[in-house]
Amino acid sequence: METITAAMLTATVLVTSVAVFIYASYSWIKGASHVMAESDSALAVQTMDRQLREAISVTLDANGKGITYQLPAHNADGSYAVPQVWDNVTRRIALSGTNLVMSGSDGTTTTLARSVYPYDPLAGTQSAYTIFSVTSGAKVTTLNVMIVTSQLDGHQSLVTSRSRQTVYLRNLPQVAH
Repeated sequence: METITAAMLTATVLVTSVAVFIYASYSWIKGASHVMAESDSALAVQTMDRQLREAISVTLDANGKGITYQLPAHNADGSYAVPQVWDNVTRRIALSGTNLVMSGSDGTTTTLARSVYPYDPLAGTQSAYTIFSVTSGAKVTTLNVMIVTSQLDGHQSLVTSRSRQTVYLRNLPQVAH
């Protein structure tokens, strides 16, 4: 009788432990998916900010899904060339399918973010958002950048992350749009 009671208690503890382990594993996977989605969108926005902040020429696409820009030339010591001229590389950041891609006329291509989600889940509607936008005014020297990325979690549910930042264009007289 005591052996059966001990076996039952051991089985109960074992089943409970396995259930807690499985639940914790799913929670960890879901949390890791959230972190990956957050870091993907934040890293893409930070990279765009670093690039665009220096731009001396910026042109937005009418649909807000792409931007073309030029950076100033630098001297051998890393300082800006004076008088300010561009470095002869026209760069572009644009949505290509579900990827946000940065490319240059020199042949370089970098994927800034994968699995770019077409809708802003926090907007409450299924309408597409613009990645690049400007505020209206007489002189536009700021650019709003927003990206929403998605990841699948352990339960095959979609996890989205939205990152937004205002870029202050310090070398630009005005944004062309």
